[in-house]
Amino acid sequence: MMVLFTDYDRTITDKELELCSKVINKIAELRNARILRFIVASGRTLEFLQGKLSDFADGFVAENGAIIYYNGKKEVFGKSESDQIRTALYRVKDLVYFGEVIGYALKDAEPMIRDALESQRIDFSIEKNKNSIMVMPQFINKGFGITKIAEAMGLGGAKKIAMGDDENDISMLRVVDLPVALGNSDSRLKAIAKLVTEKEYCDGALEFLEELSLRADTKLP
Repeated sequence: MMVLFTDYDRTITDKELELCSKVINKIAELRNARILRFIVASGRTLEFLQGKLSDFADGFVAENGAIIYYNGKKEVFGKSESDQIRTALYRVKDLVYFGEVIGYALKDAEPMIRDALESQRIDFSIEKNKNSIMVMPQFINKGFGITKIAEAMGLGGAKKIAMGDDENDISMLRVVDLPVALGNSDSRLKAIAKLVTEKEYCDGALEFLEELSLRADTKLP
């Protein structure tokens, strides 16, 4: 049995962030053949991911690991810590948009956000994704989220594969059996990946999925 965790933006989308139908169709083919289960792990909100992929995914890890959703059940982590972060950022609240747990801001706002939180001794973490940042409770990351959903879905014995492209995917790639980076990935992802695709964006994802299809020898029960 295999479970595939993928990032959303610039992994199963093209450079313009349009979802790639050829990738989703290939994933659907592998799911229907009972070769793998498919879980999307993204910094985006759960509502966004469900709107795009509810017919294709077995589960979601949203808000960079703070929310998991599977079998119609939603679990939220770090809510009380998030409330402390929101309160501490009241002076710069116009710079930060909050989802259910994590905050989103432009990268240029990072120094002011750090100063506001550090001055009040609030535990937090910040991860970058291109020109934006995510502000989170210290323990929240994609690695945490995919570990939680794998446990909740009884996938502890499955071979775990993760595929991503940017800094906030590092924690996810570190906790799986096969970490995959795309051709367009940040160099830090490529350094820890066991496989790096030649192609970029969703073309790279499709390259890997085609190879996975040829080599798959373990099917779901």
